[in-house]
Amino acid sequence: MERKSFLDQDPPPGYVAGVGRGATGFTTSADTGPVRFESQFGGELADGADAQEEGILAQTANKSREDDEADRIYEQIDHRLQKRYKKRSGDQVSADSAGTVEIPTGTGAIQQEFTLLKSELAQVSMDEWASLPEVGDLTRRNKRQRLLDQQQQRTYAAPDMLISSAGSGFKENASNTTVAAENDSAVKLAEIEEWEQKSALAGDLEKGRLVLASLRRAEPYKADLWISSARLEEQARQIHQAKILISKGCDLIPHNDAIWLESIRLHRSEGTKVCKTIMSEALRLNSQSEKLWFAALQLENPGDVTSRRKVVMKALEFLPRSVNLWKFLIDMGGTNEEQMRLLTRATELCPKEWDLWLTLVNISSYSDAKAVLNKARKQLPNEANIWITALKLEERENLDVSVEKLAIMFEKGRKELARHSFTKSAAKWLEDAVKAQEEGFAKSSQAIVKCVLKDISVGDELDQLHALAASHSLTSPMISSYIQQFICEVQPLVINNWRMLFGLLKSDIPRLYDMYEKAMESMPENEIVPLMYAKDKWILGSDVPGARAILENACKVMPNSEKIWVGRLKLELRNHEFTRALTVSKDSIRVPSTSSPRLWYKHIHVLRYHCKRKPGQIAIENALAASKEALLLFPENPKLYLQQAQIFIDSDDTLAARECLSTGTKFCPACPILWRSLAFLDLDNSAIARARSVLDVAVSRYKDEPMLWEAKIELEFRLNDLVTARQLINKALKNFPSRPRIWILHLKNIPKMAHRKNAFLDALKQTNNSTEVLLAIGVFFWLDGKFLKAKAWFDRALNAHDGNGDAWGWMFNFQTRYGKEEDVNVLLQNFGKSFDDIRKGDVWCRVVKAPQNLDKTPAELLELVSDELTLSDA
Repeated sequence: MERKSFLDQDPPPGYVAGVGRGATGFTTSADTGPVRFESQFGGELADGADAQEEGILAQTANKSREDDEADRIYEQIDHRLQKRYKKRSGDQVSADSAGTVEIPTGTGAIQQEFTLLKSELAQVSMDEWASLPEVGDLTRRNKRQRLLDQQQQRTYAAPDMLISSAGSGFKENASNTTVAAENDSAVKLAEIEEWEQKSALAGDLEKGRLVLASLRRAEPYKADLWISSARLEEQARQIHQAKILISKGCDLIPHNDAIWLESIRLHRSEGTKVCKTIMSEALRLNSQSEKLWFAALQLENPGDVTSRRKVVMKALEFLPRSVNLWKFLIDMGGTNEEQMRLLTRATELCPKEWDLWLTLVNISSYSDAKAVLNKARKQLPNEANIWITALKLEERENLDVSVEKLAIMFEKGRKELARHSFTKSAAKWLEDAVKAQEEGFAKSSQAIVKCVLKDISVGDELDQLHALAASHSLTSPMISSYIQQFICEVQPLVINNWRMLFGLLKSDIPRLYDMYEKAMESMPENEIVPLMYAKDKWILGSDVPGARAILENACKVMPNSEKIWVGRLKLELRNHEFTRALTVSKDSIRVPSTSSPRLWYKHIHVLRYHCKRKPGQIAIENALAASKEALLLFPENPKLYLQQAQIFIDSDDTLAARECLSTGTKFCPACPILWRSLAFLDLDNSAIARARSVLDVAVSRYKDEPMLWEAKIELEFRLNDLVTARQLINKALKNFPSRPRIWILHLKNIPKMAHRKNAFLDALKQTNNSTEVLLAIGVFFWLDGKFLKAKAWFDRALNAHDGNGDAWGWMFNFQTRYGKEEDVNVLLQNFGKSFDDIRKGDVWCRVVKAPQNLDKTPAELLELVSDELTLSDA
């Protein structure tokens, strides 16, 4: 085996073998000094031994001169060795008492190094000790922070009172020990904290006094130092000393108003008379100080108006151009003539102060105010508020003034301002318009907006106008409406601009009606404007005759408009004017150019209502005859076939109803509702095979129609054939993975609620959180008895889309059973707002389209839907 090379090398200095394992090395006589070997029976005379003993008990037996000589030699050797190590460690006794650090390395090098360092420690100063860095703290940051904490830390001895009270606490009864200890501890801790604060304040106070005294000696004419010194004494509750200091400061710096104000404040406790004496001296030396004059006003009695007026008048003798003094004097009140005289004098002395001019304008008559504004215009040629005030003055004095006249005045003012190099951005002008609107000057505000918007060219920068209108729509909707009105005037044929304007004017009904009239003048053949106008007249203004007149006039202008006829019919039906509705529907289908399947459907629907509610006036045959006539005119309309089939079912003629639906599938084969209705009609007549055959034929022809697959699955559910239903569901999900109704049928096919959890997640993911799926999950929780969870899902469904009537019905069910009365009222209010937009929901559509429910209010319809939902899912 090859020998390791390090075995032939010398060890490094100070090396100790095995020190890594805890070894401490060997100790030799070189480290500890000479060793004395005693004889078998002991060496030198022990303490307490008898020197006269002989024999075996004697310690020095037959001691010869050779032994003495040997002892002497050994002592000399010891003395010689001690001299050798004297520089390293001194004599042995000194080394032991000083506690010399010895590390047994065998060489003595480390021991000698520590000895030399220790001998020099006596020469180390305190600053050198403080500057020594710690291990790992080369920047000495931690050391500096620790020293700073030690300087700021204060340690106090606990008072005898705390000790004595703690000792006496053990003598109380055991039942009161806990409560008493807590109370005593809280009280004592509060006392200790207060005492510490006082002690700290006392220490800081002395330091502060010394520092401020030094600064005052260095800068005796600096007022802030005297004020700080006085406040320091005041903080220490040495009020007398504070007054002395501030008085000295007043003597040294008599022409500084701040130090006089501080002196008056400190002397407040001595009474008003003393303060007035000081104030008199201060004003004698500082008559040009506005602060001192206002302080003198505060010394006067607030109820003594005469004295205060005298002080202000005296102040104005020394400060005739002080705007604040003039404003204060004017605010003190007086007769109208006195106010005008003072304001006239004030505007002469302070002609650049607009507030004084404005106040004079407000209290002047119309003619005088115009003269004042002309003077102000000459003194302040760059003041835009002069022209805005002129607009407000004109609107205030002349209620019939037009916006165009105000716009001309404002445009003249802007030109004059431009001649004097005055510029102002459109945003700033609009802010002025907002202020004018808030102050009640609507015409002035509109004139400002109209003139400002003319600077923005139309065309490429039209988006900028829309952005301005949108930015003010929330904070100031009236300004936004003015901007939008300007856009409509520039582009009168764009209906979207008018729609945005109408939406902004819902709170200003008269102006809204004016804008509708202007829009109808600009677009006389646009059918949307009269419809919106009539609706707002009906709902916002509660003016049904007015809305009826608007639609009748529009019908004369546009007799071929289907929307106008439908709007007229809806207005009469919603207001329960069924006789008028029947007349309107007859008129609509008698005009050949306007005749349409939709109008015929509405007419037949009104006839069916009269058949059910007023059977003596109109018979069912009339509705059937109208339906046949409509199908002759429009044989390819599926809704007319469905309507006629319903008429036959109401007449208990199911065979004729089936024949009608069968004919409909021939003329409208791509309509899945006809196939579905035909199949379920056969199912109701117990023709199961024929019902399945109808749907199979439909699916074979139109494989990509999901409604047909849904109908087949529902058919199997009604027949309780769950196996076939499951197979159809699996096929349908492959073909239509995002169809909500198929997922709902899949969830319905899962028997246990606990197994539906994963299916819920899959359905939501595949349908992108469809409203129908959200509602179905809530229904499942409702049927499972977890009503609060069901409500949470109903809320989610309504928040996702409030146009599902079934969701409103389920929420109404929950609120009426488990909610409060105010919750039901809030729900009905929200439902009323969304009623016209509700188009979805199987039960909702079935209930609302029933002819017998045509006279129901929205609240009654909602109640019927909720009852139908609970019955269908019971």
